[in-house]
Amino acid sequence: MRPSADAESILQRVADGDEEALRDLYRQYGRLAFTIAIRILGREDLAEDVVQEAFLRVWRYADRFDARKASFVTWFSRLVRNLCIDILRKKEPLRGAGPIDDVAHFLAHNDRIEAPVLDRIIIREAFLHLPAEQSRVLEMAYFQGLSHREISQLLEIPEGTVKSRMRLGLKKMRDRLHEDGHD
Repeated sequence: MRPSADAESILQRVADGDEEALRDLYRQYGRLAFTIAIRILGREDLAEDVVQEAFLRVWRYADRFDARKASFVTWFSRLVRNLCIDILRKKEPLRGAGPIDDVAHFLAHNDRIEAPVLDRIIIREAFLHLPAEQSRVLEMAYFQGLSHREISQLLEIPEGTVKSRMRLGLKKMRDRLHEDGHD
């Protein structure tokens, strides 16, 4: 049996209220969910929250899965990605998060976190300091994959404004990273 078909049959058991089936899905796809979340969010604690929420939603909405529209892996990956984007959209200061130097120091001694994850955290910190209008267009372009024209239409602003906000936001991020010694 192909993995996708296996996941789909397990998902049907989840829809029927089988808790052991949910555990099976977690054992098979928990690492995938965590990998997606950590790549998008760059924070282990947030990634763990997303994984927990994703499996909670699988438990609640397993009956809504339609194998004709997508494989389980595609459906589940999109669910995890959307939960991550929801967190990024909130742009609220994260509870318990200290200065980036404290986070970098903590991660430097954690063998499970690769250097690219630390880079993402540093970049995310610079992103959080952008004005809302700049971070919004960058978020829409890079996290949602929208074109300049689509952003312009959604925000009801000229396409040139979208481009200049993106340029200015990227410049501010680059300057901040340079000031903090991250070239």
